[in-house]
Amino acid sequence: MWFDKDLKPRRKRSHFKKNRTRQRPVLRVNARLAGKRKEWVARSGIVLLLAVTVGVAFLLGNFALKEARGLLLSDNPEYTLTNYVIKCESESLRQFVSEQAGIKVGTNLFLVDIGKLQEEIEKTPNIRSAVISRILPGTLKIELVERFPVARLGNRADRRKYLVVDEEGVVFLARSRSSADALPMITGYAGRRRSPGNSMIGSGCEDALALLDVCNTTKVGDVIKVTHIDLGDKYVAAKLVNGPIVFLAWDKSKGEKGVPNKDLEERLEFLCGVLRAADRRGVSLRRVNLMSDNYTEYCPTDPRWDRRN
Repeated sequence: MWFDKDLKPRRKRSHFKKNRTRQRPVLRVNARLAGKRKEWVARSGIVLLLAVTVGVAFLLGNFALKEARGLLLSDNPEYTLTNYVIKCESESLRQFVSEQAGIKVGTNLFLVDIGKLQEEIEKTPNIRSAVISRILPGTLKIELVERFPVARLGNRADRRKYLVVDEEGVVFLARSRSSADALPMITGYAGRRRSPGNSMIGSGCEDALALLDVCNTTKVGDVIKVTHIDLGDKYVAAKLVNGPIVFLAWDKSKGEKGVPNKDLEERLEFLCGVLRAADRRGVSLRRVNLMSDNYTEYCPTDPRWDRRN
């Protein structure tokens, strides 16, 4: 009947078509990802193979280089060590380094570890630096730069050991008692006992070393001969050879590393004028005070006198 047609269920063809059309892009994406994954694996394999090849080539090359070096150098009897030369001014230091280095004649020249040998030699306190070189076919050359003392340490414990100090503040033993006694003595520094290899920087000795540096590197050293420096909290008392005790304080900000302090140099030049004027008048000074900022206008001396006359 007519109403039977209306009661029959309709097939939902359009719904299934939509579902089928929606699944197609997902499959295409999965196929693309799989292709990219295979391409990435292939590239990774090539990179890994190249890395392994380079590593193996490097190891083989290194091994071949060592073997060639051994045949040409370290195992070659042409480069047998027959002589070694140590250049320095002190004969005692030359003998000491010869014993410390432990170099054996007859070994191969290229089996001597120059870096390690240089490090061991430079541990000696009175050696500033060492330069070691090979001279083919069989000579080892060692050039030493020694430390030269500028003062001796005067505290009781250090005085007995004849400890001296160089311009950098490094402590080492004097060559002899007479050589130590000829140097200016420094007292009043912090710390009781010093040992060779210690540094005096930070103990208050910087002022004494600065004073000696000006005296040793400028013309004031022709007039001012220091024999003893005592370090105070805010001043330096310097005893001159056959002269007065000079009390000094200066502006530390006017100095640069490796360059004499300008303020200190000017005060010492002024002191040279005071000493020359006293010598002309026949006045024997016992003390000179150069600690004030206006020392050029008022310079207390003992005995009191006018340097301008």
